[in-house]
Amino acid sequence: MRPRRHEARPSDLRASITEAQVVRHLQKRGWSAFRTLKGPIDVIAAKHGIILVIQVKSGRSKESKAERTRMVRVASNYRANAEVWYEKLEESHGTKTTRFARKVIFSASQG
Repeated sequence: MRPRRHEARPSDLRASITEAQVVRHLQKRGWSAFRTLKGPIDVIAAKHGIILVIQVKSGRSKESKAERTRMVRVASNYRANAEVWYEKLEESHGTKTTRFARKVIFSASQG
């Protein structure tokens, strides 16, 4: 019997695309940013000594309490800010635009 190939679900593909959009958005604004491979943190970014750990949510997904707890633990260990970025699709004059709503979960300056 052949092993089953991992088939990417449409939601996984959408999440990957959205994470890549967040990285590009940050890089255009002068941040060094990259995607992570697994865990609750999808993107890590740094600029002028500020570190962001970001979880990206696309569609209607929400972060869980366990994900928030793990993000806060990682952020506090590295003196980083933890944020969740929600994808917001907008359509105007037949053109679709992606925007992001940000929610701060942990601030290193107040940690």
